[in-house]
Amino acid sequence: MPPLPEEVPAKRKILVVDDDPAVAAAVVKLLRQTSRYELETAGNGFAAGIQAVTFCPDLVILDLMMPQLDGFQVCKILKSTPETAQIKVLVLTGYYSEENEKMALGCGADACLGKPVKGDVLNE
Repeated sequence: MPPLPEEVPAKRKILVVDDDPAVAAAVVKLLRQTSRYELETAGNGFAAGIQAVTFCPDLVILDLMMPQLDGFQVCKILKSTPETAQIKVLVLTGYYSEENEKMALGCGADACLGKPVKGDVLNE
């Protein structure tokens, strides 16, 4: 009997949410270097909510300071909705402070990093 083919592991899905297209593109570029991820982007909190349901990411990399629906609100919504509550949330903010980190974690974020961030940190 021939050996069973090895199962190819599925790529992890990551949704990058940032209202600055240049920042979102830079994060995607860093993550694409490993070819381990399937990536999508959203330019605001409303689009993030839609993408979270349709794309079903394993991880959301989320900016905090966005117009209309900020990252704190997006995180609360993701974590309080049964269909998205299991998604890991990494806050990546240009306004890093202990207070913002504490607030983000209080909203359900799994971790918080300040911008700029090195590629090797994101690819861990």
